[in-house]
Amino acid sequence: MANLLSIASRVSGSIDTSGIKNLVDRKKKQRLRQFGAYVRTTARQSIRKTKATSKPGDPPKSHHGALRDLIYFAVSELGDNVTIGPLPFRKRISPIVEYGGREAISVPTAWTVPDTKFGAAGKRDTGGRFKKRTQSVERIKANIAIKAGKLPKRTKIKVTYKPRPFMVPAHEKVTRGNPNLMKDLF
Repeated sequence: MANLLSIASRVSGSIDTSGIKNLVDRKKKQRLRQFGAYVRTTARQSIRKTKATSKPGDPPKSHHGALRDLIYFAVSELGDNVTIGPLPFRKRISPIVEYGGREAISVPTAWTVPDTKFGAAGKRDTGGRFKKRTQSVERIKANIAIKAGKLPKRTKIKVTYKPRPFMVPAHEKVTRGNPNLMKDLF
């Protein structure tokens, strides 16, 4: 019993907890940075650079790598959360790619006119010669009207995009693969 009293008398006074708090905050930010880096890397790796298009429901394919290269993460100053995702790119293209939706886009007016071709490039006629690819009469008339100023050069049309998620699957893959990454953090 005497030993307990002597120990208690030596520890009396205030304990400085700021060092402990700073250590915990540093560890918390470090774990958030690791988590953000893992999700970013997984999302970038899911976007393949190719000229082909992806099927709806699969991660998008990138022709130039712009979407893939714009995925970043940032830990807040307070160190209580991490934001991961692509930077704003061509209006709101990232949310449309991730979740799908309708968007009004501007296209040349001539594109909105049906084009029935008289011959396709690469096809041979009966004499073995390649057929010349031509435009339909309607498309030619539309181009003439545009040049004359009777039709606008560009027209807005609504396009529906099917979702091609890449961030949500990356987040799920990292949390399933590393369940201990955020353990004991909060």
